[in-house]
Amino acid sequence: MCGRLLIGFADSMTIIQQTIMCCWFPTSRLPYVFGIMLFLVKIIRAINDNVASVINNEIGLVAFFWIGFTLCIFSLMCSYVLAQIHESVIDNTLTENKTNQ
Repeated sequence: MCGRLLIGFADSMTIIQQTIMCCWFPTSRLPYVFGIMLFLVKIIRAINDNVASVINNEIGLVAFFWIGFTLCIFSLMCSYVLAQIHESVIDNTLTENKTNQ
């Protein structure tokens, strides 16, 4: 059940990420942006597949989980910063639209 919850949460995060991308980039640039995003996901997944077992064998399983936990917390903090930046961009856009009308 916990695994299913995490997988479902990851799918939701992808949708949120794509929604933010649609707000930040013009329609003509979206295929390029989504292509780069997909490329980065594939590269990171390939690196993880090749490096994870080596790291696990060198430092042990418990330390490996703590590294993963630390990366998740770092990712959460980055998401919070991105949300704050996104909110300020949206606020500035709305302010500019009101002054132009």
